[in-house]
Amino acid sequence: MKALRTHVAGVDVHKEMLAITVMIGKGDEDPSIEHFECSTMTDDLRAMGVVLKSRGVTATSDGVNRCLLEARL
Repeated sequence: MKALRTHVAGVDVHKEMLAITVMIGKGDEDPSIEHFECSTMTDDLRAMGVVLKSRGVTATSDGVNRCLLEARL
């Protein structure tokens, strides 16, 4: 089955931190997977947006960081 999206992030939102998983890969190959966390402080959220944009993320599982990508970058 071909992937519909090739640069995606899943964001698990907690009170004081976000757990993020980024999956990048061609539709017909296994994706590379990267996990990281950031705090919910403004500077860290902005930095997360920069990281996601630098990895080419274009879609999220829940839309949380989409606002950061569109508003900041």
